[in-house]
Amino acid sequence: MRKKSDLTQEQLAEQLGVSPQSISKWETNAAYPDITMFPILANFYGVTTDELLGVDLTKSEEKISNYINEILELYHGWKHKEMVELCRKACHEFPAV
Repeated sequence: MRKKSDLTQEQLAEQLGVSPQSISKWETNAAYPDITMFPILANFYGVTTDELLGVDLTKSEEKISNYINEILELYHGWKHKEMVELCRKACHEFPAV
């Protein structure tokens, strides 16, 4: 995102109030930003924190929709045991939804 914004590590560091070394470490995965930096970084780049972390919300929503459809098919087919097992699997994969 930094390179797409045409910023140097020094410029980004100045904007965020961190050292250029911190930016370098983040980009090489030698270190990670403090969790309090995530909303600041997301706001700076105009993205959500999920996008910043690489979470693909479209794929998650699609997968949840697929689970719902499969669960409904099992329900209507009177396959309640399989439906419950699939519900547990979906809840394990998407606990906050």
